[in-house]
Amino acid sequence: MTTRATLSEAVSQIAQLQTGLQTVISKQLGTVQLTIPALTTLELPATLINIYYLLEPVGGHLLLKRPHYTESMSAGAARVPLDQLNWSNSSPRVMQAKRFLQTGAFPTADQRIDGYQVLEQAQF
Repeated sequence: MTTRATLSEAVSQIAQLQTGLQTVISKQLGTVQLTIPALTTLELPATLINIYYLLEPVGGHLLLKRPHYTESMSAGAARVPLDQLNWSNSSPRVMQAKRFLQTGAFPTADQRIDGYQVLEQAQF
């Protein structure tokens, strides 16, 4: 988060950096606290606060491979059918988004995910 941009500008900038797509916020879905003990093996905090937005694309191109000169937590983006996303190839954050896209439901109760295994490489 930066004080040089509004919240909607920051969300759009992050989405473009991660995916290559220009977006606008259609709706804020909610905030969820995920506790994922497996993250401690990577020396990361086990508790994450996540704010989810429904974004509408308004331009850009899907960035399939990230240029080496850009900074990002993502190696690129891919379009994946929802039925191919599962707990063995997707993060808890992705699975929360999948639930919303399939059902329209967005539970906001705190979630502890004990069985999650951290992947070393992407499965797609």
